[in-house]
Amino acid sequence: MEAYLIMMNDAILAAAIEVLKEPTLYSHPNRKEQCFLSVYQIAVLVKEKLGLRDPVGGDEQAPHRLSRDIAHKLSTMADNGEPIERAFFSTKGLDKGGFQFDGESVPSSSSFSMFRWIG
Repeated sequence: MEAYLIMMNDAILAAAIEVLKEPTLYSHPNRKEQCFLSVYQIAVLVKEKLGLRDPVGGDEQAPHRLSRDIAHKLSTMADNGEPIERAFFSTKGLDKGGFQFDGESVPSSSSFSMFRWIG
């Protein structure tokens, strides 16, 4: 069972990095740099890419969720000098802070991580 979990974690991390490296995702035609993606956006794309059934995340979902796992892995990589830039976004003061997944609105936590590939 542990070997399966390690393999799955490696697959999730590899898929998240693929998402960050994709130059056409959420790019702006007048900007040269890669856009930041919220961890929720990354989790949705990873979920689709790997065919996962895990909950994406959100303020009202269980603590062990895909978005939190991805944020932790990418943050660790950024801290270790990998070419990943991390930023934080606060939803304080916003009228609605949430994301659309599978046709339903999921509220975000009060702040969330954003990442982009800078390699």
